[in-house]
Amino acid sequence: MLNRLFKDTLIYGGADFFLRFLSFSTFPLLAYALSVEEFGIMALLLTISGLLNTFANLGLNNALQRYYWAPQTPETDRPGLVSTGLIIQVLLTVVISGLSLAILWPLKGLLWERYHIPWLSLCYVILALIPGNLLAYATDVIRLHFTPWRFLMLSLLKNGLNIGLTLLWVLGLKGRLDGYFLGALLAGWLAVPLGLWLIRKEFTLKLKPLFVTELVKYGYPFIFAALATWIFSSMDRWMLGELSTTTEIGYFAVATKFASIPYFISSAFGLAWSPITIRLVAEATDYQQQIGKVLTIWFYLMTLCSAALMLSAHELLILFTPIEYHQATPTLIYLTIATLWLATTQITAFGISLEKQTHYFARITWITAGVNLVLNGLMIPHFGAMGAAIATMVSQLLVTGLYLWITQKLHPLKLENNKLIQTFLLLVITLFLALNVQMAKPSSNWLELWNLNWQIILVKLSWLLFLIGLGWKLGILSFPNWRKIIKGH
Repeated sequence: MLNRLFKDTLIYGGADFFLRFLSFSTFPLLAYALSVEEFGIMALLLTISGLLNTFANLGLNNALQRYYWAPQTPETDRPGLVSTGLIIQVLLTVVISGLSLAILWPLKGLLWERYHIPWLSLCYVILALIPGNLLAYATDVIRLHFTPWRFLMLSLLKNGLNIGLTLLWVLGLKGRLDGYFLGALLAGWLAVPLGLWLIRKEFTLKLKPLFVTELVKYGYPFIFAALATWIFSSMDRWMLGELSTTTEIGYFAVATKFASIPYFISSAFGLAWSPITIRLVAEATDYQQQIGKVLTIWFYLMTLCSAALMLSAHELLILFTPIEYHQATPTLIYLTIATLWLATTQITAFGISLEKQTHYFARITWITAGVNLVLNGLMIPHFGAMGAAIATMVSQLLVTGLYLWITQKLHPLKLENNKLIQTFLLLVITLFLALNVQMAKPSSNWLELWNLNWQIILVKLSWLLFLIGLGWKLGILSFPNWRKIIKGH
């Protein structure tokens, strides 16, 4: 069982990492084809898609997972369950897409005047909900069948088509934003046939009233948690649009793209960490102490990764983006720390998940969404995108802090408080260094970058090496810690 779980984790995690990296690697090409303002508009359009999808999804993926393997669902009824969910998904998405187009049509002039959102791009975004939800549903069914290679096949096709067609329309056909979203729409529809073919054995086109009731009743409460998540993750773009400019939204969007680099590692860790946690709880009597050590190690490792990105933020923007993007450096630095806090939630939420008190997740999300709203309102008028990034950083710290607080109440871990505090102080020093020690002269390539700014680069490299050495000195990065945790004794 553990061997299969480990194998599946490698496939899912490897596919996720590869696809994220592939998507990120195309970003510099788009950066030279689109302006900062267009990136800001793209970010707004993607938040609209996320909001509509929150309602169109109806929590059906959660409901399907809940009932598919339930004892009260015989194997012979599973095709009916899957087909019922699929029909609900399609009908609901079509209705929401149609209503959205009808409601937004009279507002197209306002959207253009205030946010410069093109009507055609908005139409493509809304119409892409249908193939997007079909593919997401097919992916969920494939995972229920424990067939990771089918999951990999579908993921590679839909993401490969998306990357290829968006680049074709933007770079080759000069379609700019309209071309980008048209390419994404076409890619979705081209991948749908394979998705439906892979779940063809569950595809009966029969709608069963009993399953309709069960799926909707179980799924709709997830809308509220998803809505809170959307507010928390998307309000900064819209508040930037209201309180600042679309250019500032563009800075924030570009910085978010680069700040996601540590999240690649975090996602892979999350997939690998789950089975290890199960084994620790089942076999190790001191698992609370070991998980506390993992939190220390993980926090320090993510601090190292984040430090590398923060210290090289200005250089990365100079080398991979046009000059108009370079002002996003401070925003990128703060968002990198926000990503670090997000990565720690995989461990700080341990007690909540173990005790099955998952209602805390929704409550904490709503609390931090409110805090984020207030902070954005205070910071954006004065600092623009950087203010939104600071608000996000503080809000993510609040999330992981509340998770840890609840975990310590429900199922306390034995924390290494001194090492955690020391790591936090090192992170603060790194933040100060990254904000105040930037390159004196811009450069267009690595050689010129080194020749003009080698002293500053050496200072940053020296600090990174110091952090690595200090990790060994403090006993955080020692191999015995890793061996003990992995073996579970």
